[in-house]
Amino acid sequence: MPTTYTIELDEGPTDLHILDGAKYNFALAKAVESAGKTNTNVIFLSSTDTAEQHVTDHNTLTWTENYALNYSFTVPGEGATVQGVGNWQPVNLGDYYSIDQYGAWAATSGPESTALNVVNNFQEVNIIVAIQTGTDKDPVYNPIFIDQSALLFGASGSYTPLENIELWWGENQVTSTMVESQRAKTEQYTLDGPTKVYFWYEAKTAIWRNQTTGPFYPP
Repeated sequence: MPTTYTIELDEGPTDLHILDGAKYNFALAKAVESAGKTNTNVIFLSSTDTAEQHVTDHNTLTWTENYALNYSFTVPGEGATVQGVGNWQPVNLGDYYSIDQYGAWAATSGPESTALNVVNNFQEVNIIVAIQTGTDKDPVYNPIFIDQSALLFGASGSYTPLENIELWWGENQVTSTMVESQRAKTEQYTLDGPTKVYFWYEAKTAIWRNQTTGPFYPP
């Protein structure tokens, strides 16, 4: 069964005053390993995904390991939206899929693996990894990674989603856009299965704190 992860960002009145005044919202990115490198280059979730659509004192984000693949012919610039040009292909860790000569996905096979594996029989593409955040009936796919190195015709690639996350606050942080190089202080954390983790960004001192014992109640 796919693992479901939950984090909560807790902020006090002082923090909210500072963050709201700066027009900041929060962003979360997830790491993917490919070709021996770990990359965190797409905003997976942000304040725009919460029920309130803005920062509150307790902000909960949750997702399940339901992955999907797509591809693009270009890599967007910083802050631009990542969009697939093909169809989204749901995929499980260890699966192999090829892109055929028409750009369609087809299941194939290969050695035992814990990654998402792609064989490219189409043309030069940049592979996109996403997580399904909608329902099975009405799926929504949030990209978490785009390979900035093109996968050439006849080549294969392997993509391993990691539970390393990054959190930060900033202006205009929007889901499914490329991470910008200039960011406020970032919190890096490796999740441990379904254990809920609580985070607090003390805005006045720019210090991140985290714990698993329960929510923060900042002053």
